[in-house]
Amino acid sequence: MAGGKQGARRIKPGAYDAIVDALAVVFWNKQPFERFLRLALQDRPELLAGLAFGGLKRQVASDLVMRLGQNEDRYQEVTLSLFGAPVAEELR
Repeated sequence: MAGGKQGARRIKPGAYDAIVDALAVVFWNKQPFERFLRLALQDRPELLAGLAFGGLKRQVASDLVMRLGQNEDRYQEVTLSLFGAPVAEELR
């Protein structure tokens, strides 16, 4: 795999939809949703750049997850870290 870990398991494609749903519904209000993402991704500002936090949470989550999925080799560990080890293992 170019740019990725040799033999690394891929995240199941359907898991990305589940991630969008989870992000959109776990946080009832926009402010905690935005705060969580900004803290969780503080070391990856390129993922946050241009996200329209003033819009719908589901759209922000979808845009973020699209970035993560399109660059899975680079961001797989970031994606998995958003959900912790037990959930992360189920996504692969």
